[in-house]
Amino acid sequence: MSLKEFLRIASISVALMVVIPPVGYAQQTVISDGEFSMSEDELAYLVSVWPEDTLAAATNDVSARYGLLNIIAQNTRLANAALALNEDDGPDYYKMQLLLRTTLRDYMVQRFKDGLEYPDVTAVAAERYEAQKRKYAYKAERRKSSHILLRCDLYKCSPRTDEMKELTSRLESGESFEALAEEFSEDPGSRKLGGKFDQWIRLSDSNIDKAYREGLFSLKSVGEVTGVINSRFGLHIIRLDALDPENYKPFEQVKGAIVADINREYLEQQLEAYQEGFGLSEDAVIDGEAMDRLFAPQRAD
Repeated sequence: MSLKEFLRIASISVALMVVIPPVGYAQQTVISDGEFSMSEDELAYLVSVWPEDTLAAATNDVSARYGLLNIIAQNTRLANAALALNEDDGPDYYKMQLLLRTTLRDYMVQRFKDGLEYPDVTAVAAERYEAQKRKYAYKAERRKSSHILLRCDLYKCSPRTDEMKELTSRLESGESFEALAEEFSEDPGSRKLGGKFDQWIRLSDSNIDKAYREGLFSLKSVGEVTGVINSRFGLHIIRLDALDPENYKPFEQVKGAIVADINREYLEQQLEAYQEGFGLSEDAVIDGEAMDRLFAPQRAD
């Protein structure tokens, strides 16, 4: 495996920049090259976070292992070169310091998050379930339907209205909805099923034509049939086949979502308090004149 193939693991080299052993603890150096060295413990940590294929390559191929160690040395020396910059280097120094602070801040924030212990909020979640049941547990009413469709362009269906009225009359006289759908409906998908539109529909389902939805939800009971409904597909007669009334999911089904929300809020509160501990103290001294000079160019005339 060539050195190029190991470039993708360069990001993990940040972990080897600073590893400070406890006082009195002697670490065995396993790599030494001038000012660059690495302890066995540090290398062991890096090995533990390598991807499986990288670890396999380093395990089975000595040249690949050397290539990887070379990349680590390069990255460490580049990082140390950045740390060696000072104020004499001008904006480059401040840019590096900003990048370093941002990286270290993000690390400490993530470390805090990873170490945060969450209390048992089951009781609080149950209270929130009752207080915000509609938000977490509401299930809107759903309906299934069958229909007979005569196709025509929207607003150009007048010539076919009499045909649909005739079908309506035949239904009212007791003829089978399924038989009429199979004979006359121009919706090929549902026609062979006796007009059955085999899909649960909610009034809010925007993927279903609005006129169709409103017609379906105007029906009061299963088996009831609409009058003629004009949609963008043509003229329909719609029958209500099944109704699943609005209801609420039980607490156990939505407990996970509620607990996740509460834990997120808890994390935000704890993280804010943690970060506030690193802010300016009451004893901070600020040079007001310097602030005025700094922000004067930003003031509007």
